[in-house]
Amino acid sequence: MIVALLGVLFLGGGGSADYIYTLFSMAKDDVKTYVVDEDRQKAALGTIKEMNKRQKAMDKARKQSKKTLKKDLKSDRPVAEAVDATWERYFNDTADFNQDLIELRFKLRDQLTREEWAQVFAAP
Repeated sequence: MIVALLGVLFLGGGGSADYIYTLFSMAKDDVKTYVVDEDRQKAALGTIKEMNKRQKAMDKARKQSKKTLKKDLKSDRPVAEAVDATWERYFNDTADFNQDLIELRFKLRDQLTREEWAQVFAAP
């Protein structure tokens, strides 16, 4: 279990954060380009901003989990309860993050027309 946690924390559980932030930036630029209705554009940009903010909070939580785990493992006797607590907190944070992003994705989808969505999220 510790090896799996170390792998997830140090190698990351998904795509690199830089890539994610690039996607948010590109989506923001595309919304500004393709969504002409000011109210919907403002709402969509707010949703993308919230997604970005949530990603930053998750990055911070992940770093804190790494720090806590390193501290626990450097002690003379790693305490299984402490490691388990770090593991549980990390997965709870990840589950909350995933749920938040799913909800924000549907919110954004509702803020854009079908045509705007296709333009904003067009395949490269």
